[in-house]
Amino acid sequence: MSEPGGPTSTPAAIGRVAAATPAGRDRPTVVLLRRGLVEKQGIRTRTCPQCGSSPSSGVFIRQLTRVPLWLRVLFIPSFVFFPWGPGVVLLLGALLRKRLRFTTTLCEECARADQRARLWRRLAGVGVVLLPLAAVFIVGSMPLELTVKVPLIMTSLVAGVAHAWAAHRGTRGRALSLARVDKVHIGLLGSSAWHEVLSRERPELLADRAVE
Repeated sequence: MSEPGGPTSTPAAIGRVAAATPAGRDRPTVVLLRRGLVEKQGIRTRTCPQCGSSPSSGVFIRQLTRVPLWLRVLFIPSFVFFPWGPGVVLLLGALLRKRLRFTTTLCEECARADQRARLWRRLAGVGVVLLPLAAVFIVGSMPLELTVKVPLIMTSLVAGVAHAWAAHRGTRGRALSLARVDKVHIGLLGSSAWHEVLSRERPELLADRAVE
C-alpha cells in the first residue's frame, strides 16, 4: 500500500513510465528491410526509429559493413601461421565484405549514442590486430624460451578478441549493424523500436509487408 500522495504502482502509472522510456534500447532485434528501397529512398521517419519516442532531428549517412562469419571464425586459428595466416584472412575480409550505404533519420541523442558505439567498436577491432603484433615484437625481443613466448602471444590475441566481442555485445541496440545482406534484403540490427516505427510510418520498407 502506498501512502497518500506517494507514488503508485497502478497499471496506468506503469504504462506512463514505459511510454516515457526510450523503447528497446537494451533489446536489440533484427528488422528485415527491402534493400532497393532503403538504398534509393533512405529511412525517413518523423519519429526516431532507434528510441521510438523522440522526434527525428536530422538525416544521417550510415555505411555498414558485414564480413562473412567463416572468416571471423578463422581469424584466431590463422595466427598459427603468423604472419601470413592473419594477412590472408584480413585480405579476404577486405575483398569479401559487403557494404551498405544509406541515409536514416535519428534524434540527436540516438545519433550521438550510435556514433560513440561505432567508434568504440572500431577501436576494439583495431586492438585485435595491434595487441598480438605488439606482443610479437615485445615478447620476441625478450630472452625467453619459445614455449613461453607462444602462449604469451596467443594470450594477447585472445585478450584482443575478447575485448572486441565485449565491445560489440555491449553496444548492441545502440549502434546499427548488418545482421544480413543480400541482393534483395538487408537485416538491420538495432533496437526493437525500429519495426514498430517503420510499421507505422514506412511500412513499404519492411520485407514482411506486402507491397501494395
